[in-house]
Amino acid sequence: MTAPQWEQPPEPPEPIRVWAEPESDGEAYIPLAADQLHRSREAMREMSEAALTWSPTANAPKPLRILGLKPETLVLVAFITLLTLLCAWLGWLFGGLS
Repeated sequence: MTAPQWEQPPEPPEPIRVWAEPESDGEAYIPLAADQLHRSREAMREMSEAALTWSPTANAPKPLRILGLKPETLVLVAFITLLTLLCAWLGWLFGGLS
């Protein structure tokens, strides 16, 4: 008994297009047909407005807030806490020698 021979599907007439990949963060399609000129102009207007208001930080994650404090404040609190612990340890270390 021979294995069945499978036919390959026909090649698509044009390359397959993939739209709106996650890394593109959005895409726009502008029709080029003459009968869709109004739609094309509207799409271009919306794209230009979006491009002028686009900011690289618009979709950036917000900084983590613990207890409602800004990250800079948390760093300062951590530094003061470590400094206090260091002073307490040094006081214990040198206080115990005298």
